[in-house]
Amino acid sequence: QGFGFEVEFNKVYYICHHIETNSPAQQGGLRENDIIRKINNQPIDKIPHTTFLQMMKDSNKVSLIVQSLDDYKRTHLEALPIHTTKSTSNAINNNNKNDRDEHKNVFSNFFTKLTKR
Repeated sequence: QGFGFEVEFNKVYYICHHIETNSPAQQGGLRENDIIRKINNQPIDKIPHTTFLQMMKDSNKVSLIVQSLDDYKRTHLEALPIHTTKSTSNAINNNNKNDRDEHKNVFSNFFTKLTKR
């Protein structure tokens, strides 16, 4: 029994898949392709996968800080594929900081693990 979702680790981030209908994860707002950034307010970007799994297994209640995959890629260049094309732009955008803040869209999900009774 668990929280109702699967997670994949690709050596850069933990990404959520297969959110079960009516699960604690779905009820908490977790979505397909959300990137898990923190568990119980603890950053997880540098912990081994086995430690991540143990943290999830040992908890009956968790708070997850997640970010959509698209927003994560906007803020983390190492997650983007390397391209060899080069382009330049003469456009000036004075709203870059506001756009970045608006697109960050990091939010918390709280849910309780399903257990056999």
